[in-house]
Amino acid sequence: NVLEKEIKNQAKERIKNTLKFYDNLKVGLLPKIEQPKVDDNQIVIKDERFYQEEDKFWPRVTWITSFYPMPEGLKRFLGNAESFEKAEEIKEAGGLRGKNVHQGIQDLISGQTLLYSDFSETEWKMLESFEQWKIDFNPTFVQVEQFVKSEDFNYAGRYDCLALINNLFYLIDWKTSQVIGNNFWGQISAYIQTIFEKNKDHALITPAVLRLGTRHKKGYEFAIGEKPWEEYFTEFLSAKHFWEVEHKDTKP
Repeated sequence: NVLEKEIKNQAKERIKNTLKFYDNLKVGLLPKIEQPKVDDNQIVIKDERFYQEEDKFWPRVTWITSFYPMPEGLKRFLGNAESFEKAEEIKEAGGLRGKNVHQGIQDLISGQTLLYSDFSETEWKMLESFEQWKIDFNPTFVQVEQFVKSEDFNYAGRYDCLALINNLFYLIDWKTSQVIGNNFWGQISAYIQTIFEKNKDHALITPAVLRLGTRHKKGYEFAIGEKPWEEYFTEFLSAKHFWEVEHKDTKP
């Protein structure tokens, strides 16, 4: 019993120190701005492929992961479209839906009340499934919409959520897609790598994807990474290699 209490106390202390570490990282939050403008203390988005910090441009993680092979399920889905133009419309509509749902989730986490009229029926169902997931897993939200960058591998991005669930840290990406692709795991691992670079002891994080609006009984799929994040990151670096072949010298 004494040993068990000591282990629990050590675990609580480790979580406390890790939470303090993440709280200090919040100084790197990406400011929310309506129009791009230059400021010494601000991250600016001028080109969707890059983040700009003062005079330095950081390739976006999601641009790099676009060099992953397209998931077979998505290939079939888009391949069944009436035409190339129709397939592009589907992708564009999916992107807009994802943006609206992400903003809705961010507002819910911050305690705001959403209006049904601001969302489509599909988007609202996705937000309802997010609320159901919160009830089921009771997460503690440590960070949301956090800007991060890798000095070692030269990229930047913004992850959706770092949460504490049952005394374990999860870096979670909200998804509204039809399938969970390998590129998602590469994306999340790239974000965890940025934390690893700052402090290896606080990178004990499990990658996870919350896919919303699914046909599952509760309307969502909460997928946990089947491999350590370091293995997914190795795959991310493979995609980055192909990105560099085409875009190493690309500027905004």
